[in-house]
Amino acid sequence: MNFPASRPAAPVGYVIECRGTWLRAQIGGIATVVEMNGHLDGANSTAVAHHLCRFARLGYPLIVDFGQADAIDGAELSELVLAVGDRCRQRGVDFVLVGVGTDGQPTHLHPAGWPPSAASVAEALHRILGSTRTLPQLRLMAPHRSRC
Repeated sequence: MNFPASRPAAPVGYVIECRGTWLRAQIGGIATVVEMNGHLDGANSTAVAHHLCRFARLGYPLIVDFGQADAIDGAELSELVLAVGDRCRQRGVDFVLVGVGTDGQPTHLHPAGWPPSAASVAEALHRILGSTRTLPQLRLMAPHRSRC
């Protein structure tokens, strides 16, 4: 049996394709981290928002990393963030953005309801671990250890 000399690398993790945007999700014990690659525009923002809202249903804090995105339409980004932020608030889920809103702009320039932002996923995780709302949730989700 002959195998090709080189094969394209398979993406790692759970990847969703949304008309030019790829969402790669890592669902962990502390948070769901979704990394966005590609471009966000009017053709795909509704599909991206739909998938991000699905991750909010899991009940874990949601971190969305826009750091690898090629191009982001500002109006579409605001609409997307506000829609996902509303869903997260309804579910009582923390929501942190990475790669947007950390450009030195004062936070009062963002629309009302804009979630907190962080410079990195590590900083976002630190922010979530410091949240008084998240800690009781994490204690409830911790695996039960038997005494056997």
